[in-house]
Amino acid sequence: MRRGCGTAAAVHGDAGPYNLLVEGDHLTAVLDWEFLHLGDPAVDLGLVRVYARNSCNGKSSCASIAPRVAFP
Repeated sequence: MRRGCGTAAAVHGDAGPYNLLVEGDHLTAVLDWEFLHLGDPAVDLGLVRVYARNSCNGKSSCASIAPRVAFP
């Protein structure tokens, strides 16, 4: 990370739907941590948002997923 960008955090690096276990509306586990590294956690949030937007394709059951992730 560049200086002044904040504190580095654990980043999963591959937070796609195939690595997330969900029960109802709750995330219950994150699998496959082989790409774990220190960095900006917004990387994982951005990836989840991209997958959510691409997999929903306007379905009403997914309409609230992508907007829930807010970026500064």
